[in-house]
Amino acid sequence: MTMPNTSPTPAPPSSPSILLVDDDAEIREALGELLGGRYRLTFARDGAEAMAALCLQEFDLSILDLSLPIVDGFGLVKAIQGNGELSRSAVMVLSGHTAPELKVRALALGAVDYMTKPFDADELMARVARILATVTREAELRADAMTDALTGLANARNFTRSLERELERAQRHKLPLSILTVDLDHLKLINDQHGHDAGDDALCLVARVLAGAVRKFEVVARQGGDEFAVILPNTTSLAAGQLAERLCGELRTLTVKGHRLSASIGVASWNESPIDLAALLKASDEALYRAKDAGRDRVEIAVARGATST
Repeated sequence: MTMPNTSPTPAPPSSPSILLVDDDAEIREALGELLGGRYRLTFARDGAEAMAALCLQEFDLSILDLSLPIVDGFGLVKAIQGNGELSRSAVMVLSGHTAPELKVRALALGAVDYMTKPFDADELMARVARILATVTREAELRADAMTDALTGLANARNFTRSLERELERAQRHKLPLSILTVDLDHLKLINDQHGHDAGDDALCLVARVLAGAVRKFEVVARQGGDEFAVILPNTTSLAAGQLAERLCGELRTLTVKGHRLSASIGVASWNESPIDLAALLKASDEALYRAKDAGRDRVEIAVARGATST
């Protein structure tokens, strides 16, 4: 393989991230010199180290050998492309094995490319760049499909997927989980009196308040129309209610075209009792309806205790 002689400068923090998995120290060093100036690199010497790294962070691409200690390359490809706890990434196999049946097997398991050793540096760089360009395009398309165009928040589809994941995690680890269903009061009145541009401004203000009030790992979504939702992992009903009250208070300080904003909020929580996603959503929705029926601009809390109760 032909290699450049210059040492790379560190890649910018925004660069794509690559996991390099090889038990040969010379190969790891060579790949580091070749790719380190353009990409953020993490190294693993065997399949176990690779799986540990994949549990801890997201990678845009994993470049791995087939002949690895502990967990071989085929096992890694299968694990990365599966539905387990590992982060998913594109996979490129870089192997000394040239048998066609091994290449076919790796590609069938989900690898996007297969390159043999010894490798040409220019060819490897070109293949890596091509894979990462595809990964970036696909990520942008997925983001567009999961984002509300007006507010930039997660959309309803994204919210449902996120809630399914968080509910499963909460039940598995016996952690609390709460959700808020937030309805902007009197949006129709704003639209009728001041036009839909004013209504959009009001929705964007609400989105900004909600997004600014949560932690990084919490999900804020626009469900459509005047309704929003917030997923609060590891949050009790009491803490979720306190947050909802703060949100109501902050929204009262905002105006659009002289119209004071307000919101009605329903809170529901999982508390280690059997419940499914539909029941949790129903509990939050019914709490929201009680808030609206009671005069709006208020919070109602319903602790979901089972699949058919609220």
